[in-house]
Amino acid sequence: MTSSVDSSFNVADLGDRMHLDRDSELVDEDGAAVTLQQWVSRREAQRYDALDAESTDQSKGAASREAGSADGRSTAAESHSTNQSGQLDIAPDEGSTSDSEGQTGGTASVDSGGLFDPRERISGDPILTTETTVACSGLADGQPVACRVVLGASELVLARADDTMGEEYTAIPVDSIVDLSPDQIPSEFAETFESTVAIASDEGEGRQLAIIELRGNKQIGFANELFKLILQGCEIIVTHPAKKGGRVLETDPVPGELTVDDRSVSITAADGDDELTIRLSDIIHIGTGKQTYENLRMRGLSIRHLHASKEAAETAIKLRDDRKQKLFERFVRQSYRKRKRKIEQLTITEAFKEVLVALYSASDEMDLSMIIDKNPGELQDVFDSLQDVGLVRMTDDGTVLTGLGRVVVNEKIQDVNT
Repeated sequence: MTSSVDSSFNVADLGDRMHLDRDSELVDEDGAAVTLQQWVSRREAQRYDALDAESTDQSKGAASREAGSADGRSTAAESHSTNQSGQLDIAPDEGSTSDSEGQTGGTASVDSGGLFDPRERISGDPILTTETTVACSGLADGQPVACRVVLGASELVLARADDTMGEEYTAIPVDSIVDLSPDQIPSEFAETFESTVAIASDEGEGRQLAIIELRGNKQIGFANELFKLILQGCEIIVTHPAKKGGRVLETDPVPGELTVDDRSVSITAADGDDELTIRLSDIIHIGTGKQTYENLRMRGLSIRHLHASKEAAETAIKLRDDRKQKLFERFVRQSYRKRKRKIEQLTITEAFKEVLVALYSASDEMDLSMIIDKNPGELQDVFDSLQDVGLVRMTDDGTVLTGLGRVVVNEKIQDVNT
């Protein structure tokens, strides 16, 4: 019988027997040894389990991040909703800048803090404010635009009032105004404007023209306010009276001060407290007056007007400032021309002519009813009609001719007689 054990096998070659390490991965839970295949299979299973767990964790993380993002969007939406319905978020974006001045040259831009107010561009309180159409060489490229007009003591501000993104304006210093004329309309704007005040100014860089559309009392009031600002306390050389009646007097010229009002010119001589007031309605004629003062020959304005004694007197006036002299002549002549135009529209009846000539020729003591063949009622009706058109004025001493009435006698009645 053959032995099943290999005789060449030596048991001693197996070495000493060792106990299995229970912490080894090659020992199962029961302490038994596992084969390599069993170990490999178990490791593969553990690896797959780990991959499944990682995939699950990633899915949960993505879901968590999505939820967090949704929460963030919800919070942002709530915040945006709060800003829209409540307090605005005024914090500037990074890198953004703001112009606190909001003004460059003649243009003012509106910042987020409030609306532009042209009244803030004048000194003190406004004298006059209105809104109208303006064409100005320093505004909107000279094209007619809707503007807010604000007149202060030292400047005139014209600010655009249309739907522009920013506020554009120009400020004209009162002391830069070199000419001022109601109803002067350049030919290029003849179809745009009907009634205006034209203002020419010069700040040393050339003339600027502003055409402001104004009508009726607004036109007269605006022009007069500008004249009063410019012609306030002007230094003058005055000769009064240069003539009285038809007589030339040897009156020496003296320095003085001139101020204008809506209806009059006031003059105060430097060597006395007497004040001469010339009402514009009492001016009969305007011409050129020559004076010699301190060996200097000067040419100014000669105004023939009614004096306090109801006798016509002539006063020569020269302003020391040539710019103001021109504006003073504008002021006086515009009123005189207006009254002259009024005369041209008058119809002088025979009854009017008879009374006007009688008032012009009669002395203060003469009773007109003695030289006019009319009963008192008829005569009073004529007086009332003449007063309505500004040819006579009622005083405590009786009825007297106004300056306009004297102009009518000198010019209009002569036309009727011829």
